Order: sequence, then C-alpha cells, then structure tokens
Amino acid sequence: MRWRTLPESHSRAGKEFVAALREVKDRSGLSLTALASRTPYSRSTWERYLNGRTLPPVRAVEALARAVGVDAEPLLRLRTAAEPVWCAVEGGVRAAAGDGGPEQSAGHDGRKGDAINVPALAAAVTAVLVSAAVSVGLILVGPSGSPENATADQAVDRYSCRYVRQGGLMYAGNSTTVSQLLGVFSAGPAVAEMQCLLRRRGVDIGVIDGRFSESTARQVAREQRRGGIDGYGGVDAETWALLRHTS
Repeated sequence: MRWRTLPESHSRAGKEFVAALREVKDRSGLSLTALASRTPYSRSTWERYLNGRTLPPVRAVEALARAVGVDAEPLLRLRTAAEPVWCAVEGGVRAAAGDGGPEQSAGHDGRKGDAINVPALAAAVTAVLVSAAVSVGLILVGPSGSPENATADQAVDRYSCRYVRQGGLMYAGNSTTVSQLLGVFSAGPAVAEMQCLLRRRGVDIGVIDGRFSESTARQVAREQRRGGIDGYGGVDAETWALLRHTS
C-alpha cells in the first residue's frame, strides 16, 4: 500500500524502524483491518504506528511479529535504537501543548478499548542515532539476472550490474532511485542497485541478491564513514548521492 511520508522530526533510526514495520506488514499481504483482527490493537492504532505518528510499544511490535510470522527481535532492536530521539520529540510537543488535556488516554499503548490520543510530531530534533544492524528473518528471492564478476566460490548473482553514467550520476540498471530508504527487511531492485554501486566502489559485496543483510549494513556503514557522512548502516538520500557519485 502507499504510505505517507514520515515526519521530518524523525531521526534516521526512527525512519528505519518504521520502514521495517511497513515492510513486514506489506510482505504479509494483510490489510490494516486484518492486522487489527489478529492483534489486540485497532485499525486506527496501526495507522498511527505505521505512519510514524506514535511510537508503538514493545507489546505492539511483538503482536505484529506474531501476526505476520516473523522474528520480533530484529524489530525490537530497531525500536530500541529509535526510541530516545522519538520520545524526546514527543515529550517536547506535549510540553509545548500543555499537560493534562481532557483527551489524555489512560492506556497509551493503543490497545482496543482505550481512548485514542494522537500526539502531534513537530520538527524539533534531527539528531541521528547509530541504529542496530540486524539479521533479516525473511527469505526473499529476487528475479534472476545474468551473473557478473562471479567466481568459483561465489554464488550466481540474482541481479546484474549494467553501469551507465547519466546526468553526472552512476546507475547500475536495477533502480533509478536517489532517495528510497533502505535498511533491515528491505529487499528488491533498489537493494540490488545499492549492492552494485558498492561493488563498483571496490566493496566485496558478494552476491547481488537484492537482500539487505547484516553484512550489507556493515559495508554501507564503512562506505558512509569513508565518504564523510554518518555511518549508521542504512541508506537514505545522502547515501545514494555518495554511491551514485561518478568520480
């Protein structure tokens, strides 16, 4: 489904966390109504969580993982990385709005039967956390491609890398994105594009399989640090600019 753009107040770790939640929900094929029917949380509550308006509690993350059949631990580690800045932003908004409003919910985790409190997120904090690079718990298969740079001890690439310079940027033939957020649980052509661009920069990326693994996150973080940007391991617009740079 088409998701709303996340508020600018989110840190990179916060955006990566929400992107992971969206990824596992979308890959499950469940609608928000179906997800609500499988968990103690309402449809409107899941809308808030998945649109980045409210930080989901640990129990909600665990409920999502159970409903879609994935390991909760990677998601919980991402939540831990995102929580400090997220809570600081929400706390600042509540302080600015004043305490003790009549709509304050007794149970803020959004479970069915509780009053709904929708906190407004303001553009207050842009600090960046070093988010945890964690293992992917899903088996994701990308489309087959012609093998390039394969060796006897290397599995065949699922995607090919066909490099071309255009408009001062380098492309590898899998995706033209310059801003798509990638991280844990990401998979598909944009990940393959990123892997090809890393390979071009001399990184031993292994198989171009379109899967964002723990090893991929470490390699991205190293390239980010080499390029003079924050080495947090996820991919954002700044990282795409670094990878697509042609010199």
